[in-house]
Amino acid sequence: MVEIELSEGLIKIEDNAFSRCKSLKRINIPSTVVEVGARAFEDCIKLDEVILPNHLRRLGGWAFCHCGSLKNINIPKTIKTIEQAAFLCCYSLKTVSLTEGVQEISRDTFSFCWSIQSINFPPSLKVIGEESFEGCKVLNEVRMHDNMERITYGAFRDCGLVNFRMLPLVTAVDIGIVDNNKCLVSIELPENAVRIIVNNESCLDSLRNIALPSECMIEQDILENCTTNLGWHFQMKMRKQ
Repeated sequence: MVEIELSEGLIKIEDNAFSRCKSLKRINIPSTVVEVGARAFEDCIKLDEVILPNHLRRLGGWAFCHCGSLKNINIPKTIKTIEQAAFLCCYSLKTVSLTEGVQEISRDTFSFCWSIQSINFPPSLKVIGEESFEGCKVLNEVRMHDNMERITYGAFRDCGLVNFRMLPLVTAVDIGIVDNNKCLVSIELPENAVRIIVNNESCLDSLRNIALPSECMIEQDILENCTTNLGWHFQMKMRKQ
């Protein structure tokens, strides 16, 4: 079964509907479909072309997990939350288009999508979930709007980022968001940051600069732990009020 043509009028693709269809390469999802269930296309390892309908309202968890041949995906504006691990381990996924309307990227959504190089987040996006882009090793550019509210621990762990600018609305900054970025040189914190969290297991050996706001408070032992155990070199630029 290489290609599937579904009929107009279909409303939902059920959970596990095409899971492990290892020969499936293409599927036409009708415009009437409003829900793709959990694990609907999991492990369809040859699936390389999917067009999600414009009125889709739900994209279930693990929906396209381990679709290793999938190259492009466009998330329609009617999707508010991309559920957990929806595109986990889509190794060939290179282009992700997130349209205005998407509000949350859940945990592990794009983890280990090795081919994503850059991504542009729409103004509607408020939350980037835990480890949502972990292991995207060539991801070197993320474009975020200032009204984003939360980036969770490990969201960009083990990526290829060189510079990272934390969002203005974030006051408690967890350095673990960009843990193990081996090329990361600079982190810029927001003016209203009041707390910096550094996990003892964090590894950012290439980091050379953190720009700190003048009112930010950091515990002395945290910095000593980083410079001694992690080999970081801090050039703290204190902004003037």
